[in-house]
Amino acid sequence: WLRAELRAQGAALLEQGGCILLRAGAVGPHGGIEETLEALTRLPEGTVFLMMGRPSDAYRAELIAIIRERGLQHRAIFWDRPSDEQWKRALQGADVGHLIHGPFPEGPMARVYADNSSLSNYRLFNYMAAGLPIIAYDDPRMSELYQEVACFRVARLKCLTEDLVAILTELTAEPETRKALGIVGRRAHLTTYTWQHQFDKILVKSRKLVRQ
Repeated sequence: WLRAELRAQGAALLEQGGCILLRAGAVGPHGGIEETLEALTRLPEGTVFLMMGRPSDAYRAELIAIIRERGLQHRAIFWDRPSDEQWKRALQGADVGHLIHGPFPEGPMARVYADNSSLSNYRLFNYMAAGLPIIAYDDPRMSELYQEVACFRVARLKCLTEDLVAILTELTAEPETRKALGIVGRRAHLTTYTWQHQFDKILVKSRKLVRQ
């Protein structure tokens, strides 16, 4: 469904092959979006970047302008406030999940980032549930998860564009690698990172207290 929908909207995708990179949410500044668009200009045409979210009016205009300036109208697609069904089907149809925050300039945004763990990102677990390999970034607070669940390719914020080019070159050319990484993430979701498992101990304790 997703491939057909993107092609109908003019995306440079064949019926098979290529790679659909999905950012499901948080479309705004300091999310590695500009660096990803720059990376796209250095990648094969079949690599397409789909962004879904609800940016500010200012950032939406800026994003559209960048896409036009770089001639990426057929490779960088933005869906503004898609429906729940579109959101779900995009996750099911994508090839790679985009989970990047930063780089951040010195000042208020850097302090906000330092005080907010990226582990709260809801789309991280959406990507796992959908069986997508995940492009993430070098946040020390995420290192334990990266080691535990080998479904990630980690880009360094200090050389984000270059790392994105290298990672996407690999993942675009190697669908079996994408599949293997996605299976690892999906398995982790089913066994550990799902609501039922995470809150089971709390629910069991609550039931005991109710009975008492």
